[in-house]
Amino acid sequence: MKKTKQILALVGAILLVAMYVSTLVFALTNNANAQAWFRGSIACTIFVPVLLFAINLVYQHTKPKKSQSIDNIVFDVGNVLVDFDWKGYMETLGFSDAVITDLSNTLMSDPLWNEFDRNTRPYDDIVEEFCQKYPEHAEEMRIFTHSVEKTIHCLPFTHTWLQDLKRKGYKLYILSNWSQQTYERSPEELSFEHYMDGAIWSFKVKTIKPEKGIYQKLIDTYHLDPSRTVYLDDRQENLDGAKPFGFQTLLVTDHKTTLAKLAAVDVK
Repeated sequence: MKKTKQILALVGAILLVAMYVSTLVFALTNNANAQAWFRGSIACTIFVPVLLFAINLVYQHTKPKKSQSIDNIVFDVGNVLVDFDWKGYMETLGFSDAVITDLSNTLMSDPLWNEFDRNTRPYDDIVEEFCQKYPEHAEEMRIFTHSVEKTIHCLPFTHTWLQDLKRKGYKLYILSNWSQQTYERSPEELSFEHYMDGAIWSFKVKTIKPEKGIYQKLIDTYHLDPSRTVYLDDRQENLDGAKPFGFQTLLVTDHKTTLAKLAAVDVK
């Protein structure tokens, strides 16, 4: 808007100068229209500043408003900006309900899953360790883990939501536990990353939430003031890990509730 104001002021000044120059030319040539141009110049001297003031006044009342206490919003990705529909994908693979239930109680809840996101070991080695631990579902595990990116679907509101927050002046960041394989194979579903002012992906920094190091990495890399930062995550343990650093934290359950919680801290 600052540039727009400057352009409008320049246009107004050019218009006024043009009017006065025209008036002078007509006066020097004894043109019959000189008197009319003089009155027009006087009118513009009053009208142009009033018009610019009115435009500025309208903008001040209609422009998007940013919170006075919050500068930054940090997003988890899974179940916040994308849907991680692992169950639906398993169904498309033809897995039985019993197998899906078993996998959800083993694969998805085993601490070994975090090693994909930590990225300190080869992906295939982790897959094979899973297969050794749960040999009865080894085949299904290999199929699923080698195509897990197909569970990722960008939520329908994500792009417009981020665009709106950017337009209001917030700095946006990602803090997410994420595997390198899923990241590299999901460029379209993660295309909202270009709205971000920065991102800390666990696979890049070799540490995961809720370990202290990943929060400190976010703060140090982007020079954030946690007291002026809201962090959104769908897992309470990740929010609990952020609280000692001074972040304001919001648990994500559904989008409507999230918007209401943000509004409560003056992020609208």
